[in-house]
Amino acid sequence: MHLKEFTKKYKTIINAKLDEILPSKKCFPKEIHSAMHYAVFSGNPKRVRPLLSIASAFVSGGNLKDILGPASA
Repeated sequence: MHLKEFTKKYKTIINAKLDEILPSKKCFPKEIHSAMHYAVFSGNPKRVRPLLSIASAFVSGGNLKDILGPASA
């Protein structure tokens, strides 16, 4: 898999995991949770650390299920 394909595929998966982990913007206190979402998803986040974590796991024989949580931290 080429770097562009890897990045596109796993950025989508990482963003979905982050959206799952973060509290909903509708939960109280809304201002804080909205700010959290803004900080995590604003602009064009590169997600370099999570992508490197995933790539390292694959190289060392790990799997996505086991690394996705720590990679999203």
